[in-house]
Amino acid sequence: ESTWILKLFAVTSTALFSLHLGLPPTAYADVLSLTLQATVVVTFLFAYGSDQQRGTLLPAVAIYGLWIIAFALDMIPEFAFSAFQSLAAASLTFALAPQIILNYQKGDAGNFSPLTAVLGLLLSSIRVFTTIASGANPVLLATWCGAAMANGILTSQIIYYGLQKGVGIAEIFSSDAKSE
Repeated sequence: ESTWILKLFAVTSTALFSLHLGLPPTAYADVLSLTLQATVVVTFLFAYGSDQQRGTLLPAVAIYGLWIIAFALDMIPEFAFSAFQSLAAASLTFALAPQIILNYQKGDAGNFSPLTAVLGLLLSSIRVFTTIASGANPVLLATWCGAAMANGILTSQIIYYGLQKGVGIAEIFSSDAKSE
């Protein structure tokens, strides 16, 4: 659940920061869709997760809600936007750290979706280039470089551990379509 809470914070921060900078909606529409994805996952975790998961999620969601309200009411001072986005950059990068560490400790890619990891790598890499093309805001650039790096490590782990088990590349990336 910590991965998805951090991801929800990060993508929402990025969307709000882009909105604050006055960027056109096309510059952050993909981030809004990631925010929706993370919101759905967190909602499912809250609805169907354990009491321990709900205990972790509830304070995080409360803080998240207050933060959204503060943005909507224009209560966030100018200097705080860059600070929030810097935190978002770190959380977007480190949101995958628990999964990366767990994979390393177990010597297995776990059940993280290969498709999600590859799409995260691809989309974050694209965002690096679009950020450079639109003026290279250093905070946004760090956000997307970090996200690309984390998703690249996760993708590499999925491929490496799959190959170690004798699973072919095609089978690794088609595993999302198979049910167990």
